[in-house]
Amino acid sequence: MKKGLFALLGLGCIVGAAIAVERYRKLIKMIESGEATVLDLRQVQDYEAYHLKNAEHLNINEAEWNLDKFDKDKVIIIYGYSFMKNLSVMQHFYKQGFLKVHNAGSIEELLKIKKEMKK
Repeated sequence: MKKGLFALLGLGCIVGAAIAVERYRKLIKMIESGEATVLDLRQVQDYEAYHLKNAEHLNINEAEWNLDKFDKDKVIIIYGYSFMKNLSVMQHFYKQGFLKVHNAGSIEELLKIKKEMKK
């Protein structure tokens, strides 16, 4: 019984990972096509050193007063240093009526998936 349960849990992890990779692939395609607003939440010097195509910098300390310039009907993809650090900004967007906000995690995660997509 325990072996079956652990096998089932392992399969669940594999399926979950596959779903996550597919989600990242969709987000990357939206970023590259320009169909989504892409926001980089990292420090400005990191943004200036490198950022994803079509991304604009959003100072998370000023997020509360910068939302008026964004379209609530357009998909918004945010990325930064980590998935967890992005959550507070994502929640703030939701509270302001932005329902198409996606947390893409860190730029490293996105670049890793992007590189694998090219193989």
